[in-house]
Amino acid sequence: MEILSRRMKALFPQNALNYRHALFSNSVKYFETLDELEDAVLAVIDPAGFSAIPFVDIQQILEFPTVDVFLTIITSGIQRNLDTEQSHDSLTSFFGDDSWQDLGHAENILDEYQKKLVKVSGKQVKKISIDMETQKIYDLLYISKNDTATRIMDDIASKLRQITLDDLKSTVSKQADDVTTMLDFFEKK
Repeated sequence: MEILSRRMKALFPQNALNYRHALFSNSVKYFETLDELEDAVLAVIDPAGFSAIPFVDIQQILEFPTVDVFLTIITSGIQRNLDTEQSHDSLTSFFGDDSWQDLGHAENILDEYQKKLVKVSGKQVKKISIDMETQKIYDLLYISKNDTATRIMDDIASKLRQITLDDLKSTVSKQADDVTTMLDFFEKK
């Protein structure tokens, strides 16, 4: 947060930007303190799993008129939990009802989830799949009423789809010798 704050202050010195890091449940309550005419929000919601983000709370955040949201969804986690009886209540909470049970696969659930977000918010929902060569890592949803912002996200998504694992390795390998990267960790295993 501190690095982001310094960078944004350098880029936009006249703007009064505020940053918050909070548990998701506290963030929902935070929106009740905002002024719909004065405040604009970019919310980045990055939960550890699907169970931490009930649909009713996402819906409440999206009702704020000037909010854009980045929401990460571990789609593979949804898929792993489809056949686990103990996860059904969490999936129902995440999806907003139990109709997810008729959709069969996590990708279908995510597609319907996107449609539900559009319906309750009137905003556009853009999906960026973050994949490795052999599997999907997660999906990033960008939710906004701003047409220009969603066009930019489409452009970013098309560029991300062109990046390969070798590209990332090449970028990481150009780091200084005293920097430890995730690739160093995996090479030691």
